[in-house]
Amino acid sequence: MGFIFQASANLRQHYSSYPPTSGLAERHRVELIAGDTTADYIYQIADPSLRPRRQDAEYSMASICSLIRNFLGDQWAPWKFTSNTLGHPQPESLHQALHAPVFFGQNVNRLIMRAGDLERAGISSDRP
Repeated sequence: MGFIFQASANLRQHYSSYPPTSGLAERHRVELIAGDTTADYIYQIADPSLRPRRQDAEYSMASICSLIRNFLGDQWAPWKFTSNTLGHPQPESLHQALHAPVFFGQNVNRLIMRAGDLERAGISSDRP
């Protein structure tokens, strides 16, 4: 997945060439919604039989954050992160890993970035 990110000119081009739903089972919902000021990367487990949900969701969201950070540079951070996982302590480690505010008990797992991040060239991109 990291090589696919690095081959893209920017995140918008990456997501239009390799939509988030590519290769995922129907038991997950993965979607990028680009708005005027923010872009939301959504990850939901659609199959209620999949367990453990918390670890799956938080790992997947932290992984996509890491891939974007590797693409845009170490200083990049999402604007905020929301999690719909409930019934567990809110780990400070997730906030530290994402470098962004984390809000638990929300209706969806969402990594929210600035819309302009979609247009930024990757740090190792040789494309204009």
